[in-house]
Amino acid sequence: MTATAHSAKSLQELAPNIVSKVRDGDLAKAPLALFAIGAILVGAAWATGGKSFFASYLVGYMGTLGICLGALFFTMVQHIT
Repeated sequence: MTATAHSAKSLQELAPNIVSKVRDGDLAKAPLALFAIGAILVGAAWATGGKSFFASYLVGYMGTLGICLGALFFTMVQHIT
């Protein structure tokens, strides 16, 4: 049994009749815009929440971290078995 390597082809080579609606460079601005929106929302939450902001931030952070580490655990179990 031999494995064959497929060469990387562009979208135009694979499907010449499909036209992409996203121009080159359009998605480069998305991470910066999302960061700015997130920073504004965190600033607004901090300004209106006071002391409870930090407790809420910690609960949200630990919840997200727990989900990620749980998924990592099951991925590692799958790799072991």
